[in-house]
Amino acid sequence: MNLHWLNNSRNNLGKTLTQSLDDCRLKIILEQSPAVIYTCRAYGDMGATYISENIRHQLGYEPSECIDDSRFWARKVHPEDRGRATENVTKLFKTGSLIHEYRFQHKDGTYRWMHDELRLLRDSNEKPIEIVGSWMDITDRKFAELELLAQKDHLKYISEHDFLTGLPNRIVFQERLKQAVARANRSGKQVALLFLDLDLFKKLNDTLGHHIGDKLLCRVAKRLQARLRAIDTIARLGGDEFVFVAEDISEIKQVACIAQKILDCLEQPFPIKDQICYVSASIGISLYTSPADDIERLQKRADVAMYSAKKKGRNNFQFYSEEMDAQARELLLLENDLRRALENEQLVLHYQPQVDLSSGQIIGLEALVRWQHPDKGQIPPDDFIPLAEETGLIVPIGTWVLRTACAFAQTLWEAGIPPLRMSVNISMRQFKAQDFPELVSQVLRETGLEPQCLELEITESIAMENASETISRLVTLKKMGVRLAIDDFGKGHSSLSHLKHLPITTLKIDKGFVRDILTDQYDFAIVEAIQTLAKSLDLEVVAEGIETQEQKQLLCRLGCTFGQGFLFSRPLPPEDILSLCRLEKPSVDLF
Repeated sequence: MNLHWLNNSRNNLGKTLTQSLDDCRLKIILEQSPAVIYTCRAYGDMGATYISENIRHQLGYEPSECIDDSRFWARKVHPEDRGRATENVTKLFKTGSLIHEYRFQHKDGTYRWMHDELRLLRDSNEKPIEIVGSWMDITDRKFAELELLAQKDHLKYISEHDFLTGLPNRIVFQERLKQAVARANRSGKQVALLFLDLDLFKKLNDTLGHHIGDKLLCRVAKRLQARLRAIDTIARLGGDEFVFVAEDISEIKQVACIAQKILDCLEQPFPIKDQICYVSASIGISLYTSPADDIERLQKRADVAMYSAKKKGRNNFQFYSEEMDAQARELLLLENDLRRALENEQLVLHYQPQVDLSSGQIIGLEALVRWQHPDKGQIPPDDFIPLAEETGLIVPIGTWVLRTACAFAQTLWEAGIPPLRMSVNISMRQFKAQDFPELVSQVLRETGLEPQCLELEITESIAMENASETISRLVTLKKMGVRLAIDDFGKGHSSLSHLKHLPITTLKIDKGFVRDILTDQYDFAIVEAIQTLAKSLDLEVVAEGIETQEQKQLLCRLGCTFGQGFLFSRPLPPEDILSLCRLEKPSVDLF
């Protein structure tokens, strides 16, 4: 045997054994690596030439499914990440190495976040020949990072934005106003602050329900935002109050133009579900012209101007003036006086008779509150009732009215007057108070008045508010024997299907329909429809505001049984009512 050949054979066998051992070690290392190791061609179709077997664990594929399939990688990368990932791989040929992350489709169809590290191999001539890479599934880590980031972003967002409309909130508004003022001080330009309050929104909200009201606020916010200049800010302060910060103002007519555009954009109706909502706004404007005008004063002046816009009929804008401050102070004094009016016995009740239209007999009285101010004389209800409702004083005032009216009705009974029903108006705040039914029961016990002699008048907005709770409360009152009436019927938005479920006894036709019933065909048709509706539901009807014989006669022909108004009697103080009721025949000609 050739010794040289034998030596060569031994050497070759040793090399083969060494290579086998190296391959075995490499295989063990690759199989135990948490990463998927792969190689692919760096030329041509760039198909995979090797993928370690733990791809089964990470992505569910067999290695054989991935080898030499040049489109495998491109097909499985998430469509949203595909362009970026492809661009990164292209950069690999310039940089020689790459680390990037993208979503890759698991065999079960879900996407996993992969951490991909690649290195480019070149031959001795610097020609790219192969790419070596490793994949790691980082889905859990990525989701944790994204969730934490989302939580931080969400917390930041909700801390800075109104939860309902998505507009900046009061905190952001205050900061942006400060920034706007700082920029104005540097530039010499002015800043305008516009306070916007939707007109009669509370009434609409109470009538149609809070779900419609909330949707309307969102629609209004969106429409206002569309009218915003790029440099300006709009925020919602709460309720139906919005505020604009208008910057870079050089002349006052710019602000007037902005305010008018806001009013104009609200003119078009807002269709919401099966409702068509109309809304207007009152806007108060104050101007920051110099560092002497601090931010707090700027906001106060805009607020005062907004209330002035409301007093001037709503749906307009007003610039702040010094005279407005005097009016605001007067209103504040009036509020303070009203708080003392009850304890100082300045409030009195007058009573307006309700009569049978056919016989002229007085069948009931409506209690109407009056304020006899010691210095200003008698203050009309329209001047202090809205203030009482706004401040919450309407609740103690309403309690006093209920107790005083019931006591007077009992006094009439004890004086030998045949039983009359006493009608008392109930405010929304009163009615919604948790203990209201108990209050009524207590007043009846204290005064001794029979429940059927008391009639509580509520508005349509109260009747439509929170239907199930309202019906439950009305049923409780009806079980006591108390009569229930809907006041100013026809002005609100009552649902007839809802009306039939209300345990009411009386509908009161609003005086606005009665006033023009002889000349306005629509008012005539409305009164006729109400009378027909009441008859079908077995309800009594009281027509308010009757001032002429012709009105009374037409109402009688339509079937209306009862009425009240100046034709019969103005509201009278208790002593005059007592005298009137004692007469066998009234001294005044009721008809």
